[in-house]
Amino acid sequence: MSIPTTPDRPSFLARSKKAIAGGVTGAVAAGSTALTTALGDGALSGADGWLIAGAVVGGFAVGFAGVWAAPANAEG
Repeated sequence: MSIPTTPDRPSFLARSKKAIAGGVTGAVAAGSTALTTALGDGALSGADGWLIAGAVVGGFAVGFAGVWAAPANAEG
């Protein structure tokens, strides 16, 4: 009878690095889209700043959570 083995799982630090990279990617993608939308009328207003900031924060959160929860990145 053989002993079942588990595949190597990434360490907490490796998992965190991947998740932060995913978050930064999401923040850049969302921020650039929001900036393009905000500049559609040719000028930035105060409300546009909140739109861009919200998109960047939201993009980071979604990217971070998506990579963190990925099955290939899961810890035992």
